[in-house]
Amino acid sequence: MHKNTIIYVVNSDWFFLSHRLPLAIEAMNRGYHVLLVSKNTGKRKEIESYGIGFIDVDFDSSSKNPFKDFRLIWALGHIYNQHNPVIIHHVTIKPVLYGSIAVRFFAQTKPMVVNAVAGLGYVFTDNTRYVMRTLVKGLMNFAFKYKSIKFIFQNEDDRDFYMQLGYVHSGNHIIIKGSGVNEQLFAYKEPEVKSKIRVLFSGRMLLDKGVREYIKAAILLKEKWQGKVEFVLVGATDTNNPSTMHESELFGIHVPGYLTWLGHMENMYEQCVKADIVCLPSYREGLPKSLVEAMAVGRPIVTTDTAGCKSCVDDGVNGFLVPVKSTTELADAIDNLLSSADLRLQMGQASRAKMLRELTLDKVLNQTFHFYQLPEVTLSKVKITIITVLLNNKDFIAQAIESVLSQRLVNVEYIVIDGGSYDGSKEIINRYASQITHVISEPDEGMYFAMNKGIELATGEVIGFLHADDFYAGPNVLRQVLSVFENENTDAVYADLDYVHRKNQDKVLRKWRSGKYRPNSFYKGWMPPHPTFFARKEAYKKFGGFNTELRSAADYELMLRFLLVHKAKVFYIPQVWVKMRIGGQSNRSLQNRYKANREDLKAWEVNDLKPKWYTLLLKPLSKIFQYRF
Repeated sequence: MHKNTIIYVVNSDWFFLSHRLPLAIEAMNRGYHVLLVSKNTGKRKEIESYGIGFIDVDFDSSSKNPFKDFRLIWALGHIYNQHNPVIIHHVTIKPVLYGSIAVRFFAQTKPMVVNAVAGLGYVFTDNTRYVMRTLVKGLMNFAFKYKSIKFIFQNEDDRDFYMQLGYVHSGNHIIIKGSGVNEQLFAYKEPEVKSKIRVLFSGRMLLDKGVREYIKAAILLKEKWQGKVEFVLVGATDTNNPSTMHESELFGIHVPGYLTWLGHMENMYEQCVKADIVCLPSYREGLPKSLVEAMAVGRPIVTTDTAGCKSCVDDGVNGFLVPVKSTTELADAIDNLLSSADLRLQMGQASRAKMLRELTLDKVLNQTFHFYQLPEVTLSKVKITIITVLLNNKDFIAQAIESVLSQRLVNVEYIVIDGGSYDGSKEIINRYASQITHVISEPDEGMYFAMNKGIELATGEVIGFLHADDFYAGPNVLRQVLSVFENENTDAVYADLDYVHRKNQDKVLRKWRSGKYRPNSFYKGWMPPHPTFFARKEAYKKFGGFNTELRSAADYELMLRFLLVHKAKVFYIPQVWVKMRIGGQSNRSLQNRYKANREDLKAWEVNDLKPKWYTLLLKPLSKIFQYRF
């Protein structure tokens, strides 16, 4: 458990990446531990690579099963109690509603709840869903009558709707326009002159995004503009949303060279740059990020005069506003822009100026954290010593050093012990010498002698080791380590580790997921990954350092001695803290495996312990399940 935890609750991982990742990174930069509660649709690895914890919860937007929904509410309450966050930030209607109920029903402590209302969803935009809308309003009446709830709205219309229902008063809400766009990543670029003018629709292929109206407007303009214009739709279908258009229908509207659905595209900057006009005839939005991205690049906008959308356009200045579901007026507005390159350029420049005034990422981040009213986390009072030992590792030592030096909001004593390298490693280390507490370069009797030397030099209250082949998974790892020692009565902590390709650090080959330690764990062939193992210096004083009689199993023996023999208190964090380049020697041949088993047996014998007959067989066999086949 971390004292300074912020939990973001979002219905799907891809939406978090596209709309809330910068907010989470800013929270970590300010010293907070961040967890994401979301449905894993395949983006978990990417999210965890930023140092964000991930808890997989199935937000099934199409579910009509009340028992499944109750289990979801109960699961959220359990997560909130387990992690005791300072803030829970819900995003989109289902997390907002069910998460707020979970706090009222199940949360033992009552943290601040921030509900980000990004539009009202199809239940409120589809006039045929009266029964469902009545039920949702009833749940809202229960969920939102909790004094520690605050609301973030993206437009005045949604704020006014919640105010009419009695949930909003002057002190519990703010309007923050959208999720922000980085104006440097989405830089202004004047449209290129090309054979066809391109009109872009960007968003999920939902009826309430105005997809059908966009297609009809293109068809109305076909006789005049075919051969001179191309209308493109970029975005995925959403089978969980009842408002979705199906792929068969989208493929069916194809008019070669004129009207095309391109599906999902990763690089939206490129799509905006290729466009000359951007159109989103949505029925209602929070504040559409796709339009803000287009504004940043400098494109004129055609959208609807409705909640959220109208915040992006000063009508007649940087684009045109048209009535919702009015295909004819939509076609006329697009036609107006198609007819004048000068007007497109002028309005595009006005879009960029409006975006810089009102909708930048920095503005959104500053407004959000001011609304949180949380103090910035200060430098940890606990000093940590990190020890790196090496001999001839010029290829990777720089990354190991930089991953230590880049750690945020921690007081680090860094010790680098070089065993007398002659391959250029010393010269690389010397480049960082002013930022390293102690650099020792001299021949020694091996890795574990060097590690003991580092322990003797260490003045930090906590000690960890990072080998030259390894690097921390993110800049907040050591802050998370110290949060455990600050908040838990423990002698040691460990976490998870990924093995990566030696030349491609983004390619994960093995996943070492440790699991909680139990008294019989070592007998079952278990051990935690040593690079993720951090212990108090007092534990090393009481239990001793590395046994230098062992050649390859001294780290195994040390953890065996600390945990099984001396029963040191240990805490497990189910997060990847370290990335290790693969290349261990012990499993490369049967002969090496035999030698390693002999070393492992000796680790037991020096502690007057006897393993089970299967212990040393299970130890290497358990690694099979770490590989990604």
